[in-house]
Amino acid sequence: MEEILIYFEEHLPSSDIKKLTVTPELVEHPEAHLKKIMGSRKERDIWKYSAPYGTYSSYNKSSDSGNHAISQHYQDSDINNSDINNSDIDNPDINNSDINNSDTKDWDEIHRLAAENEKQYITEYISNNWKNLSIRHGLTLSQYRCALVAEYFCTHVTELDNAIKKIKSYYESIKKIEVDFYKSYDLNIVFEEDSVDFLIEEMVHNQITSRDIMAKFYNDFYNGLNLVRNKSAKNRFFLSRRALLEPENFLSDLIKKEISQ
Repeated sequence: MEEILIYFEEHLPSSDIKKLTVTPELVEHPEAHLKKIMGSRKERDIWKYSAPYGTYSSYNKSSDSGNHAISQHYQDSDINNSDINNSDIDNPDINNSDINNSDTKDWDEIHRLAAENEKQYITEYISNNWKNLSIRHGLTLSQYRCALVAEYFCTHVTELDNAIKKIKSYYESIKKIEVDFYKSYDLNIVFEEDSVDFLIEEMVHNQITSRDIMAKFYNDFYNGLNLVRNKSAKNRFFLSRRALLEPENFLSDLIKKEISQ
């Protein structure tokens, strides 16, 4: 394989090409494939698995009261990515039958199909081995989290174990927010499992940090939760995914339930 890829290592770094999909055609005719992509490729943005979305990814963290309020209380606990070779999992079963015809398919489409095949294979592998992987890493791998691990694995140069460790670090940083919020503001919050998964997904897709989450949470929830605490005996609040996506509706319902009785 190194002998085959040497053609591309010599030419692609000086070009505008940002990705390379290894297909059977490329392996069989590397020089011809190189000439083909060099001759027809135009500069394009790097393809991504998903576009940014969600309230936490679109949050303006540079000009809000929440970010300012927590700046002296909170230090970002995210760990750095490890640059590790992705070589542990071979995938002999990926079906490339529909991505071989490079003459008629756009290069981005070929890459997209190959990426989808890889992600599907990795997701199935994790799902089939979720019990052993959960025990090994001390993190319950639900079907949703299996997909998040696969997403991270397929978009980073890393090993599967390190992808799971990264998702676990996101999980732990989110649970740490609960502790930090209580220490700083004497409000006992509990993220339910669906809200934890939502925040992990935001971290995977949009590279938001636990500090970003803390700042937005303060901005969205502090005044409302503090009002409920002062007007009632309640000081423990369970936050679902819906609460994070619709904070005004959540707080309105909470105030009606706890105060306006």
